Amino acid sequence: MGMALEIRLREERGWVRVTLSGKLSAEAGKGQYQRIAGLTQAKGINRVLLDTRAVTGRESIPEIFDFMLRTYPAEPGGRRTACLDLPEHHVSARFFEHLMQNNGRDFRLFFDEQEALAWLNSGQP
Repeated sequence: MGMALEIRLREERGWVRVTLSGKLSAEAGKGQYQRIAGLTQAKGINRVLLDTRAVTGRESIPEIFDFMLRTYPAEPGGRRTACLDLPEHHVSARFFEHLMQNNGRDFRLFFDEQEALAWLNSGQP
């Protein structure tokens, strides 16, 4: 059995790093979007580096779709998010990326941290 989902937040210069580790499940993720969104909004930060490389387990495609519908509000909120993941999770990670983008969110998936940071700090779509 893996450990429970752990979330660490670290404020950087003009952006926040959110690092997830442990076992990922829809149940564990409930409420975390609101927690992260609340922190960034309170600090006036609209750029997030979401690092999911230390997460074990992934939900199925239908579970990801359901999680997105139940967890994320209709209003995107104006955040720019670069998500870091491992190449072996590309199918589920790309699906989540497409859901986020189709919902109007400024969200991109990366497998390289330097590329993620370059995009996060640029004005590039």
